[in-house]
Amino acid sequence: MEKQTEETKDQLIADLQTLRSSEDTYRLMFENMINGVALHKIITDKKGKPVDYIFLEVNNSFEQLTGLIGEEITGKNVTRVLPGIENDHSNWIEIYGNVALKGEKIQFDQVRK
Repeated sequence: MEKQTEETKDQLIADLQTLRSSEDTYRLMFENMINGVALHKIITDKKGKPVDYIFLEVNNSFEQLTGLIGEEITGKNVTRVLPGIENDHSNWIEIYGNVALKGEKIQFDQVRK
């Protein structure tokens, strides 16, 4: 029984090391990719319509492309970071909400004026 417990412990340690290595790989890829990427938490109204989102994480390219600094916006609502965005004709909140909530895929080039 003790041998089986030791083998299980060794396997858990090996699995944890593999997971950490994988996380490190994806972290490096996220931080160094040329595409701007932001991770958001979508906020919906009672009917499930996206009405806001919170910045959870952004990469360096996102900062360079948007001028928004991750340390300054992480944990904040987009409506606080960019007042009036809920009325913007580009409809960012709905676009990002549909990606997150419905699994819709999008690719676009758009400039905020």
